[in-house]
Amino acid sequence: MDAELRAYLDDMRAELRAEIRHSADEVRTELRQEIQRTADVLRAELSTKIEGTADALRTELSAKVEGTADALRTELSAKVEGTADALRTELSAKIEGTADALRTELSAKIEGTADALRTELSAKNEDSAETLRRHFGVVTEGLRWELRAVAEGTLGNTAAIERLEAEMNRRFVSAEAVQRAAFDDFREQLGDVRRDLAELRAGR
Repeated sequence: MDAELRAYLDDMRAELRAEIRHSADEVRTELRQEIQRTADVLRAELSTKIEGTADALRTELSAKVEGTADALRTELSAKVEGTADALRTELSAKIEGTADALRTELSAKIEGTADALRTELSAKNEDSAETLRRHFGVVTEGLRWELRAVAEGTLGNTAAIERLEAEMNRRFVSAEAVQRAAFDDFREQLGDVRRDLAELRAGR
């Protein structure tokens, strides 16, 4: 092989290498671009699918959470209402029982107090009546003796009769004052009893 042929072959080899290198660069560039486009398409497609799946999951989970929340609300409302009804019934029964016990106790106390007051007032009234009877008995007896003395010794003495009449009037006025004071005291005690009974009834 002569030198000219060798040189020609070397040139052809160099051109082929350059052509191959250029073609490889173009293919590499095209492949990169194609890969990039494919990746972009896949990215967009996957993003759309992921977004749709996420929306579907959100909707499904929201529906499930809302359904669960509604079920819990209904269940808890029923339990709370049942507990409240039971508490109302229990408290009403306890309050009614306590009120009945208080009514019974207060009625017994009021009745006992009224009986005691009646007994006390009856005793005081009896004592007052007995005191008045004794007082009038003493006054009457004194007047009998004075009348007898006047009748025996001073039947014709007008001045003595007038003095006796004045003394009798004075003693009767005094007895009337004692009687009025006794009855005023009785009325005051009776008013106190009525006020006490009214307060006891109001306290029921």
